[in-house]
Amino acid sequence: MNTIIGIDGNKKGYSLCIIRGKKLEITDIPSLIFLESKIEKDSLILIDMPLGFPSSEEKRRSCDTELRKLLKGRASTVFNPPIEECISAQSYAEARSKAESLKSLKPSVQAWNLKEKMLELKHFSKALKAKIKVYESHPELAFKILNSKGEVLASKHSHDGRQNRIEIIENLLKKSSRIKAKDLSQDQLDACALAFMAHEKKTIKILGPQTLKQSSYKQIVYFE
Repeated sequence: MNTIIGIDGNKKGYSLCIIRGKKLEITDIPSLIFLESKIEKDSLILIDMPLGFPSSEEKRRSCDTELRKLLKGRASTVFNPPIEECISAQSYAEARSKAESLKSLKPSVQAWNLKEKMLELKHFSKALKAKIKVYESHPELAFKILNSKGEVLASKHSHDGRQNRIEIIENLLKKSSRIKAKDLSQDQLDACALAFMAHEKKTIKILGPQTLKQSSYKQIVYFE
């Protein structure tokens, strides 16, 4: 595996953690198009975002249900992506109304606010499918796996939750970088958790359909 990239969305674009051999880069980019110059063939990308939109007939993604069970106490951090039929809606209210008329799950505010990023990601992963491996993952699960106690951490918005995340990433950064975890934004910490999980752990696990597929919106991937 040549390059591992963890990605988490932020207000202005995306936060990246790139591990390439013994080299580490943590940065922010405004659009995924700026990622193209940083990837190479067979790069692995883990991103905290669904890679597509389920149809109204699919109801709830099984991978989300399985993930909530693994994040007991923090299940609220897992939200349902908007359905395909709602993407053309011009407002959140219209999207909810459309989902209700189709007797489908209504999108959360968080999911609706990610719509444009999800569309960009879908195009990006499709365009570079032959060059890279892109999978959806989840920082809260990554931190649980990287936590020596194997426990789900407190909310990242709490003092203890942020300090726990800083300590975990700091211990990993010491191996290869002079970067201080306390200087990183929360989105950068989340991106680091995804990248280091794949770097430190070797066994790939799948939530959802068990045949691993590139850029599947039905699966969430993690490493143990």
